[in-house]
Amino acid sequence: MIVAAYVPSMMDRSRVENALPEAYFVATADQLGLVDADVVVLDLDADGSLEALAELVTDARVVGFGRHTNVETLRRAAAAGCEAMARSAFFKRLPEL
Repeated sequence: MIVAAYVPSMMDRSRVENALPEAYFVATADQLGLVDADVVVLDLDADGSLEALAELVTDARVVGFGRHTNVETLRRAAAAGCEAMARSAFFKRLPEL
């Protein structure tokens, strides 16, 4: 299984790397479309994440996380087909994802 991730925060990225050491990290959200991934992980609060969703959800399982206070971003991501969740829930469930 190929996992691509766009997680620009170094603290969050290290947590994802620990759980998914095989993940391929990209520098920008639009680069996610260049990776033939089965699963995509992305920080929904990061620049370009919501715009990249339209291309991603057709080809891969997309799991996104964001601030629980950013309800509109989580709603928009879910409407685009992303498994969107609050950051705390994402990192709690990360090992099973």
